[in-house]
Amino acid sequence: MFVVVQHAAPFRRLAVVLGALALVGAPGAALAQDDPCVDDTSPARRPVEVTPSVGAFNVTLDAPIAVRYSRGYFGPDGPGDDPATLLRIVRCPAEAECSAGCSAADGEPVPGRVQVIGDQLFFFPDGGFEPSRAYAGRAGGVDESLDFRFCTGVTVDNGPPVLGDFLDAEPSESTAACVLPEGGRLVGLRWEQATDDGPPGSIEYLLYLTRAAGMEAPELRDRVRNYASREITLNLRLDAQETSEPVCVRVFAADGVGNVSDPSEERCFDPLTDAAFQPLCAVSAPGSARAMPWIFAGFALVFAVFVARRRAR
Repeated sequence: MFVVVQHAAPFRRLAVVLGALALVGAPGAALAQDDPCVDDTSPARRPVEVTPSVGAFNVTLDAPIAVRYSRGYFGPDGPGDDPATLLRIVRCPAEAECSAGCSAADGEPVPGRVQVIGDQLFFFPDGGFEPSRAYAGRAGGVDESLDFRFCTGVTVDNGPPVLGDFLDAEPSESTAACVLPEGGRLVGLRWEQATDDGPPGSIEYLLYLTRAAGMEAPELRDRVRNYASREITLNLRLDAQETSEPVCVRVFAADGVGNVSDPSEERCFDPLTDAAFQPLCAVSAPGSARAMPWIFAGFALVFAVFVARRRAR
């Protein structure tokens, strides 16, 4: 077996930490407001996406592989697959070019360890990946599998992404029942792409609602992978109560290694109009500045554990 799952006490402690972080909206937790357009009745039990993205180039040598599975796959009602049997990572032959790569059936298996956190399966290669090499993988599932390939660069990840500038907030009305509850509002928030020293396709953006009517703490409302555009749009869905007052948001960007950007400046606006406001720095906003330290602590704890584990190898 080329991967192993460890069940030592530190991993049990990590599970407890992650469970606590989910309560304060840390990365890795489910969205606080589930996407109403997701069909939870779908029987598909499968891997949904992988980081680094399929076909990524210049992947940093210390990047783990993260495969997100359909909701509940690793839960008590899931299929019960042994995580160690789900993921195969291979090193392509030395002569394989990055543009062509190889398949997961070819090449030399990469030794490493796997860990499940929520609906994600992480793979940590022993000693990291080799520079300028093509790799391939297959993530198994009950109904479908996901094949992917990527190529490494020559460096490790030395820092977090740097967020681009906020562009605008565009409130809109929609009659699609799966998009908005009655009386709700959809706001598209546009940011310039973040920059990073790793592959752009591995950046993920996390949108937190930090102030709204009825809120007690920040909530993760959308998460979007980087795509081939100079702008990123994050969708904020608000219910009728939340649209009754101005709302505020912050955005983070996380790279494929787990480095997290500084938060964006808090952006506030009236969801019923196009009116934007200055950050409410002096306002005692429920769930805003008061709760932000918990988000920072969440990021720090989760990714510090990852770093410690890699060093422990």
